[in-house]
Amino acid sequence: MEFEDYYEELINGVPKAFKRFIADFEKLIISRIKTVLIFALYLEYIDDCYHDYLLIIRSLIKKYFDPQKGSIEGFIKMTSFQHALKCKRKINQYKNLANKLKEQRNNYSKMDNDKKEIIRDIILNDFKADRDVQVVALRYYREMAFEEIAIIIDRSIPSVKRRLAKGLNKLNKAANKKYPDYFKGV
Repeated sequence: MEFEDYYEELINGVPKAFKRFIADFEKLIISRIKTVLIFALYLEYIDDCYHDYLLIIRSLIKKYFDPQKGSIEGFIKMTSFQHALKCKRKINQYKNLANKLKEQRNNYSKMDNDKKEIIRDIILNDFKADRDVQVVALRYYREMAFEEIAIIIDRSIPSVKRRLAKGLNKLNKAANKKYPDYFKGV
């Protein structure tokens, strides 16, 4: 059975056609993803990227693939490679954010108790209703893990980390505004 034989069923969402598509093209898709995510830093993300690609491939084929203009193999090579590049960019953004949060946490732990009290005061008085700053309070003052905070605020872990970074930036600006000389270099 050639791709052209089940093309219509695939774009119409027939599960049997999708299973056939996976059986026919799984190795090709994984090999293209591996060409981008080859380094040790990315090996653990190959499966996630592959499954994400499977979620979008039917809509990509429906929107952009024309059997008269090219082969399905070429289309899969191109789109899976582009999807792997997107995955790699997201992974790098996530890792950069994680490194930034570690650095900010190290800066906070090096601060003396007076500065910590001032920041606690700023949180309680100026940012009582701010969700981003509440995440900072949960993370640093209550020393909760990202997973616990995610459950409390009903968000994903990457969302919690983004809120933490935003909250730290807001606190840093507020502290420098309120006490400009006291917080230089923090």
